[in-house]
Amino acid sequence: FSAQPFHDHRPTLQAAGRLLFGEAPFPPGPWDEWSLWLHIQPQSGGSEAGEGLEPGSARRTTFPESGVYWLRGGRSRAMVRAARFRSRPGHSDQLHVDLWWNGSPLALDPGTYLYNGKPPWDNVFSDARHHNTLLLDGLEPMLRAGRFLWLSWTSAAPIGHWTSPSQRLEVLALQHRLLGRGILHQRTLLRAGERAWWVIDDLIGEGHHHAQVGWCLAAKGAEMLRAIGAEEVISFASGAPPTNLLAGTCRFGNDSATSVLDADCRAHELDNLYVTDGSFMPTGGSVPYTWTIYANAFRVADRLVERLGGNRRENT
Repeated sequence: FSAQPFHDHRPTLQAAGRLLFGEAPFPPGPWDEWSLWLHIQPQSGGSEAGEGLEPGSARRTTFPESGVYWLRGGRSRAMVRAARFRSRPGHSDQLHVDLWWNGSPLALDPGTYLYNGKPPWDNVFSDARHHNTLLLDGLEPMLRAGRFLWLSWTSAAPIGHWTSPSQRLEVLALQHRLLGRGILHQRTLLRAGERAWWVIDDLIGEGHHHAQVGWCLAAKGAEMLRAIGAEEVISFASGAPPTNLLAGTCRFGNDSATSVLDADCRAHELDNLYVTDGSFMPTGGSVPYTWTIYANAFRVADRLVERLGGNRRENT
C-alpha cells in the first residue's frame, strides 16, 4: 500500500496515529500515502467540519469504505462496525462495539487467537457470539464455511448521526439486516460527555425471538478473581495515572499446597530461591505498603545471613 521500502513502517504508523489518536506521529511526507489510500486525509488543524470529520478537529469519524464509525468525547471513544462487504469478510462482527477510556479498553474485540490451530481453536473468536453484538435465536447471522470464509453476507449501515453544537451529546444509530429472518437489528449509541455511554438494541420485525447480547469486557477479569476465591472485587476507570502497587502471585505460608513461599519467603520447591518483592503478600490491603516490602526484605536478608553462617554488619 505504499511506495516506501518494505522495512519503512512510517506509512503504517502515520495512518494508525491519525485513525486511532487523531494526530500524526510524523510530519507530512511520502509516508502519508497509505493515509490517502485509506481516505484518512492529512489536515493542518483546520476548523472546517467536512463530511466524516469531527467538528473543530482533523479526526475523521466515519469510514464507510471499511465499515468503521467512531464516536469521541474527551478521554473516551467508541468504535462500531457496520459494513457492506465488498470482499470476503474475516469476522462476523456487524454492529460490534469497542469502548475505550483514557487509552485503555473497557469493551473490546477478543481478536482471533489462532489462525492455524486445530478445531475448535482455528480462528475461534471470529463469529458473532464472541463479539460485542447481538445474537438472534442462538444462530450466527452469516454461515461460516471455512477458517477465513463466511457465506450469506449480511449488510449493516448507519441511519443517523447527530452531535450537539457543544459536542457534549452525540447519537449514532445503525441497522443490521438479518438475512432470511425478516428482522432488523437496530443499535443506537448515545454519548453524554466523556463518562456516560448508552448502547440501546432494538429488534424490528415480527414473531417471537430470543435475543442474546454479548459483551467482552475488561471487567471479565473480576469474574476470574471471584472464581479463585476473591470475596470483594472493586474496579473503576480513572483518567489519573495508576497509583496501585502490585501484590500477590507468590503468597507465603507454611503449607506448600496453599502457598508458594515459606514464612521466610523461600520457595517451597526450590531451596535457593527467595522472593522479596510485593509478591509474598496475598493482598496489599487498603494503604500503601512500600515500607512493608522494605521491612520484609531486610528480615529475609537476615535469614540469608544466618543461613550462610555470617554476621550482619551494622552500617556506621
